[in-house]
Amino acid sequence: MNPLKLTLRTLRHYRIILEYFLFTLQEFGITRELAIVLRDASIAHDKAATSTKFLHPDISNRDIMLKRNADRTVEGYLIDWDLSMDLTLAYDQSTGIQPERMGTW
Repeated sequence: MNPLKLTLRTLRHYRIILEYFLFTLQEFGITRELAIVLRDASIAHDKAATSTKFLHPDISNRDIMLKRNADRTVEGYLIDWDLSMDLTLAYDQSTGIQPERMGTW
Protein backbone atom coordinates (compact mmCIF):
# COMPACT_ATOMS: atom_id res chain seq x y z
CA MET A 1 0.00 0.00 0.00
CA ASN A 2 1.34 3.43 -0.94
CA PRO A 3 1.82 5.53 2.25
CA LEU A 4 1.39 8.72 0.20
CA LYS A 5 -2.04 7.75 -1.08
CA LEU A 6 -4.68 10.18 0.16
CA THR A 7 -8.24 9.41 1.03
CA LEU A 8 -10.56 12.05 -0.41
CA ARG A 9 -14.11 12.73 0.64
CA THR A 10 -16.80 13.29 -1.97
CA LEU A 11 -18.66 16.52 -1.33
CA ARG A 12 -21.64 18.10 -3.10
CA HIS A 13 -22.27 21.80 -3.27
CA TYR A 14 -25.73 23.28 -3.76
CA ARG A 15 -26.86 26.89 -3.85
CA ILE A 16 -30.48 27.91 -3.85
CA ILE A 17 -31.19 31.56 -4.50
CA LEU A 18 -34.42 32.62 -2.83
CA GLU A 19 -33.99 36.35 -3.12
CA TYR A 20 -31.45 38.70 -4.62
CA PHE A 21 -29.97 41.39 -2.36
CA LEU A 22 -28.56 44.50 -3.95
CA PHE A 23 -26.67 45.90 -1.00
CA THR A 24 -23.54 44.76 0.78
CA LEU A 25 -22.72 45.64 4.34
CA GLN A 26 -20.59 48.57 3.18
CA GLU A 27 -23.61 50.26 1.56
CA PHE A 28 -25.56 51.17 4.68
CA GLY A 29 -26.96 54.69 4.79
CA ILE A 30 -26.79 55.68 8.46
CA THR A 31 -25.31 54.10 11.56
CA ARG A 32 -28.74 52.98 12.74
CA GLU A 33 -29.07 50.84 9.60
CA LEU A 34 -25.70 49.23 10.25
CA ALA A 35 -26.72 48.44 13.84
CA ILE A 36 -30.00 46.83 12.67
CA VAL A 37 -28.25 44.74 10.01
CA LEU A 38 -25.58 43.51 12.45
CA ARG A 39 -28.25 42.75 15.06
CA ASP A 40 -30.26 40.70 12.53
CA ALA A 41 -27.18 38.75 11.45
CA SER A 42 -26.29 38.05 15.10
CA ILE A 43 -29.81 36.82 15.82
CA ALA A 44 -29.65 34.54 12.76
CA HIS A 45 -26.37 33.03 13.93
CA ASP A 46 -27.69 32.53 17.46
CA LYS A 47 -30.86 30.82 16.20
CA ALA A 48 -28.86 28.56 13.89
CA ALA A 49 -26.55 27.56 16.74
CA THR A 50 -29.27 26.96 19.33
CA SER A 51 -32.09 25.57 17.17
CA THR A 52 -30.33 23.63 14.43
CA LYS A 53 -26.87 23.19 16.00
CA PHE A 54 -25.01 24.81 13.09
CA LEU A 55 -22.33 27.50 13.24
CA HIS A 56 -21.19 29.79 10.46
CA PRO A 57 -17.41 29.24 10.40
CA ASP A 58 -16.28 32.52 8.87
CA ILE A 59 -18.47 35.59 9.29
CA SER A 60 -17.01 38.53 7.38
CA ASN A 61 -18.34 41.70 5.79
CA ARG A 62 -19.07 39.73 2.60
CA ASP A 63 -21.34 37.33 4.50
CA ILE A 64 -23.79 39.95 5.78
CA MET A 65 -26.21 41.48 3.29
CA LEU A 66 -28.56 44.42 3.62
CA LYS A 67 -32.11 44.38 2.29
CA ARG A 68 -34.00 47.66 1.86
CA ASN A 69 -37.76 47.23 2.14
CA ALA A 70 -40.41 49.34 0.40
CA ASP A 71 -41.29 51.00 3.72
CA ARG A 72 -37.65 52.23 4.01
CA THR A 73 -36.75 49.78 6.77
CA VAL A 74 -33.70 47.54 6.48
CA GLU A 75 -33.04 43.91 7.33
CA GLY A 76 -29.77 42.06 7.71
CA TYR A 77 -29.11 38.57 6.40
CA LEU A 78 -26.27 36.19 7.13
CA ILE A 79 -25.37 34.37 3.90
CA ASP A 80 -22.86 31.76 2.64
CA TRP A 81 -23.65 28.89 4.95
CA ASP A 82 -21.97 26.40 2.56
CA LEU A 83 -19.22 25.51 5.01
CA SER A 84 -21.34 25.69 8.15
CA MET A 85 -20.19 23.50 11.01
CA ASP A 86 -22.59 20.84 12.28
CA LEU A 87 -22.17 20.88 16.05
CA THR A 88 -23.63 17.39 16.38
CA LEU A 89 -20.73 15.81 14.46
CA ALA A 90 -17.52 14.79 16.17
CA TYR A 91 -14.48 16.96 15.59
CA ASP A 92 -11.20 17.70 17.33
CA GLN A 93 -12.38 19.06 20.69
CA SER A 94 -8.85 20.19 21.60
CA THR A 95 -8.74 22.77 18.80
CA GLY A 96 -12.46 23.38 18.37
CA ILE A 97 -12.15 23.55 14.59
CA GLN A 98 -12.57 21.39 11.53
CA PRO A 99 -9.46 22.36 9.49
CA GLU A 100 -11.00 21.59 6.12
CA ARG A 101 -13.94 23.90 6.83
CA MET A 102 -12.36 27.14 8.01
CA GLY A 103 -11.46 30.44 6.40
CA THR A 104 -12.44 32.71 3.56
CA TRP A 105 -11.50 31.38 0.14
